[in-house]
Amino acid sequence: MAAPVPPDELTIRAFELAGDDVKDCTWAWEDRHSPTKKAIRADFGNGTVLIIDIHPAVNRQPWTFGGAYIRDVQGSEVNIDADTSADARGTIRAHIDQWFGSEIAAAAANVNSNSQASQSANWRAKPDGSGQKPMS
Repeated sequence: MAAPVPPDELTIRAFELAGDDVKDCTWAWEDRHSPTKKAIRADFGNGTVLIIDIHPAVNRQPWTFGGAYIRDVQGSEVNIDADTSADARGTIRAHIDQWFGSEIAAAAANVNSNSQASQSANWRAKPDGSGQKPMS
């Protein structure tokens, strides 16, 4: 019998799988209740939901990766830069830039400016107020 996969390894595997083909997942903003914590979720359609934390305007970059984890799996948190491959990070970064880049840029441009993008947990809300904008 194979040993169970450690929770953090599940996250690494999911991140690498998403990096192999971003079209295998449905991508959307993850709801956050903090003006400084932004996250994107990758739903694999099999019950696995990978949460990827991003940080706008860090180290003179539009954004950087934070951590990642599998929703509802204790101990699955990993440091993306330390624990995942450069290829997967590059592919996922390009996908995030393509689909979420304008909103991230707005947040980065307004960090610490008391703007909606920097102060509101709902900075990604649709203009009509109907909620989060899913992207895929």
